Formats: sequence, C-alpha cells, structure tokens
Amino acid sequence: MSKLEQAIADFMVVSEFGGSRREEIGGVVVSEVASILPLMMEEEFEELCASITEYGLRTPIKIDGHGSIVDGRNRILACLVTETEPQFVYTDLDDETEVVIDNIQRRNLTPSQKAAVWLKIHGNQKRGKVEESPVESQPIVNQSQTAEAVVYAETPKAQQTRKEAAAKAGVSTRVMQQAANVFEKGTEELKQAVIKGDLSAKTAEKVAGLPPQEQDKIAAGS
Repeated sequence: MSKLEQAIADFMVVSEFGGSRREEIGGVVVSEVASILPLMMEEEFEELCASITEYGLRTPIKIDGHGSIVDGRNRILACLVTETEPQFVYTDLDDETEVVIDNIQRRNLTPSQKAAVWLKIHGNQKRGKVEESPVESQPIVNQSQTAEAVVYAETPKAQQTRKEAAAKAGVSTRVMQQAANVFEKGTEELKQAVIKGDLSAKTAEKVAGLPPQEQDKIAAGS
C-alpha cells in the first residue's frame, strides 16, 4: 500500500450525511465543495510529506466559520502522516468557491479534470443540483450513428456561457463542452472517473451515450 493509500485508510472517513457525501480527515470535517477536488497523486503527496518533514507546514489549512476545511485536505493528511501539528486559518465562507477554483488553477490537474471539477462546483453553487446542466442544450442524434456520436446544439447564450466557464476553469471550450456532455448524460460513477483523472472528458463523452450499467462498468474498469 502506498503512503497516500495508507494515509487515506488511517485518517480519512467518508460517510453520507443529509443525503450528501461527508468527508472527515483526522476528525476534521471537509466542506462539501472542497471534497470535490481529487486528492494529490502519490508522487506529489510524497513530496509534500518530505517538504513538511523538512520545513514544517508553510501554508496553513483554511477552514470556514463552521470549522470545516475549505482548502488543505492534502496538507492535513501530510501533517498526520509526518506527525506535524497542523496550523489552521479562518476564511470567509463566501470565498469558499473562489478558494476551490483557485486550487483548480494551482493543482496539477488535467484539462478534463479541471473542467469536470468546475462543472461539479458550478452545479452545486448555482443550480443546487450537480446533475443539472448549467446551460441549455438539445441533443441531435444522427440515426445512422451510434449512441456514442450524440452531439449537442446549444443556443448562442449557452455557447457564451460555455466559453466563459472554460475561461474560468483554464481549459479549452471543446474540453468544457465534452465534460458538460458527460455531466448532462453520464452517471455519477462516470463523472467521478473524469474528476479523478481515470478517464478523459473526450472518452467519457462517448461512454455517456451508453446505458447506465455500461457506463458504470467502464468507469469502474478505467
């Protein structure tokens, strides 16, 4: 078992609370929005642990007024692994989404991950339901094509919204559109596969045209 996997097993608890995913690390609750971000890759986590061991925790863990982590899941995990006393700093709850989106820009995430994380957060914040698409779109299916060839025709307003979303996430409009199609038709397992980096948005977009059971099977085997 890798150091990151061992840390997750030892210090992270995931449960359902009020119909939502609840994540705790070392007994400290992680905010719902912050928990959307994927954890570091193993190599990054080992480097973080080595840095904390040598220099201590340089960047405090940000928590909101409820004491929930909004930025610093990886850092608190690394502190627990290295037996370093974590340092916390309060941040305004209104800035939570901005803090997490800033993480998207700083973290070593693929364009597909950035787009998927942005959509997950945008759905939670703006529409109340992650599954709802933030733009209007109508599927157009060429009857001579397979389900994998489903495309979406958007209104000019929706296209502008997609372009703005892509700019905020730091990805191309095409990648954002691919991720949006996954969020429009894909299962939760398929969306998570993109967020975790197991599938690209381009690949997942094709899979999203398949029956839910097939989507989940591919997502699980990715």
